[in-house]
Amino acid sequence: FQIIKPLPLLIFGRKQGGKTEEGGSLSFVSQNEETLRDSQKISSVYYDTEDLQVYHNRLLRHDFASLVRVRWYGERDDSLEFPLFVERKVHREFWTGNKSVKERCPIDQGDLSAALDLGRMPPGLTKDDKSGALLASIQSFLREGGKKQVPMVRTQYMRSAYQEATSNAVRISIDTDLKMVRERGAPRREGDWCRDMAAPLPPCDVVDFPYAVLEVKLQDEPAPWVNELTEGGMLVAVPKFSKFQNGMALLYPSKLRNSPWWFLPDGKGGMTPANFEEMADTRDPYLEKANPAFFGEAKAPAPAGGNPSGAGKLG
Repeated sequence: FQIIKPLPLLIFGRKQGGKTEEGGSLSFVSQNEETLRDSQKISSVYYDTEDLQVYHNRLLRHDFASLVRVRWYGERDDSLEFPLFVERKVHREFWTGNKSVKERCPIDQGDLSAALDLGRMPPGLTKDDKSGALLASIQSFLREGGKKQVPMVRTQYMRSAYQEATSNAVRISIDTDLKMVRERGAPRREGDWCRDMAAPLPPCDVVDFPYAVLEVKLQDEPAPWVNELTEGGMLVAVPKFSKFQNGMALLYPSKLRNSPWWFLPDGKGGMTPANFEEMADTRDPYLEKANPAFFGEAKAPAPAGGNPSGAGKLG
């Protein structure tokens, strides 16, 4: 209610209201009510090397640390024409003065394996056009350093979005029913490129994320109601939270050199994600035991739940 009152819920359906940031169609008026949905299923398959080179580079936030995923919307079928998007995210360090970027190019499912596994260009694309140049760069990245990247983890969730139809000054998304699924070594249908989700799914191959993920994207300074939402105690800030990193760390623990910062020791020699209460607790037990002379007029920790940025929240 705190969101829907100042910001309308986007309805996914016919192409009557433009496009969402993620490429989904928006609709606010439709003659066919069956096409309207208040949330959309989003699935992504992420690529990495056997030694998790992409995961570790992204975790350490190296300049130009890149990540490739294949994304689709709704339920995937086995048709060759099913629409997919090959996306690349590139992190840039703040000191460079450049912003991190996310680029994507559309591709038919029937052309995906040849494009990503064999390095071939789909029909109708050349390296001289924008999408073709991006795909060629992605193909090179997937084989960089002689290490071939393969599908490693899938994320899937239901997304609800809140945004004005004519403005993106404030956009809020809520992802629910989030699952992270192992792709490496998973059963596939003959000729398919990713896991067969109709096959039995062992418990060790899936992570059911226990929380919703709420993200706030702002073009300007947050309105008072946004601050009330993010600082009201119902959310806990997890800046730079990554579904990809969380899934990789839980599904391939034996390959980790480092864990995501929101992981804590589990008391058994391993690491596990902090729960809601642990993330909301801003007390520092080490600082409390330290000699105050070392810290001068240090202020007391902020109350749990407070975060002026309003981004990267769990709820």
